[in-house]
Amino acid sequence: MVLILLDACRWDYIDPETTPFLWKQAETGRHYRRVIPSPGFCERTEILTGKSPAESGFFTAVGHNPKQSPYSGLKPMLSALHQLEKLFPPPLWPKVLRRILHQFMRRRRHGFGPYYIPLTLLHRFSLTEDHYDYSDPRALPSPSLLSIVEEHGFRTYYDSFTALGMFNTNSDEERLQLALTAADCSTTKLFLVYHSAPDFFGHQFGPQHAEMR
Repeated sequence: MVLILLDACRWDYIDPETTPFLWKQAETGRHYRRVIPSPGFCERTEILTGKSPAESGFFTAVGHNPKQSPYSGLKPMLSALHQLEKLFPPPLWPKVLRRILHQFMRRRRHGFGPYYIPLTLLHRFSLTEDHYDYSDPRALPSPSLLSIVEEHGFRTYYDSFTALGMFNTNSDEERLQLALTAADCSTTKLFLVYHSAPDFFGHQFGPQHAEMR
């Protein structure tokens, strides 16, 4: 069974001209046209547990949690970078600084990029739903789809998925190939595959633009 979940994609965007592959799957499979969205931003938790933000405790992807922040021991460095950021005009220098921080965080446990959070406040924030790797039992409220698969003696493949703390740079095609290669394992029954193209082009062009075809 293949379950395709489309984030921020209204059901009537699926048509034979713009999205022929998805349209065919909708016609031959079961198409849930009007899924009621939640007010939160932690879609992976909702998908894998079926819980709302009020039930899971995950509302925003980054939350106020100084104790878990990967930046908690970097206050002097962040303060110095903040001063540098003020000395040089935007937009180039702030982007360079944040890119350096992003690369530095790749080597730290529970790391995440600085986004647009003020540098002097970064030590107060941490990831929420992505704080733990999905292979860690603490990652999601139980029961979850992952825990159910494990209870039945099977495994889940994660490397083709996405999370804010994963820092993987694989393309859509590479992620799909990873999952197809892993499918040779008879004990792996659940494959999580992230495909970025619909979301990326939808934001860039809009649903009615010719480039969406």
